[in-house]
Amino acid sequence: MLLNRKELNYKDGLWYESLIESSNIIRVDYNTTQNKLYVYFKNKQVYSYTNVTKELYEQFENADSQGKFFIKNIRSNPNKYPYAFEFKFTDGELNEMNESIKEHKEKLKNEKSDSWESKQ
Repeated sequence: MLLNRKELNYKDGLWYESLIESSNIIRVDYNTTQNKLYVYFKNKQVYSYTNVTKELYEQFENADSQGKFFIKNIRSNPNKYPYAFEFKFTDGELNEMNESIKEHKEKLKNEKSDSWESKQ
């Protein structure tokens, strides 16, 4: 489930930074200019996938399961979406992402609760 997406403007174009609740993926970054997707896995490894169009990225974001969509449509097509290992992030960075996910889940839970209460 997509929990949060930030839009960031850098010299090399517009980036989306998204937190994901998934069994294997914790975060993705997408560069709209380069059509490049960076996938942060819970094993602390980051891989990049090229040729990922904005339309495909939006389908990924809107999927019921980003993990299943990623496996079926991106990872299983290495000739169409070549990939490369980028780097390994630290335990501290993983903990920060997990804390941020907790915060966003709690915020969503509270928003749903407030919405339900306002309908009563």
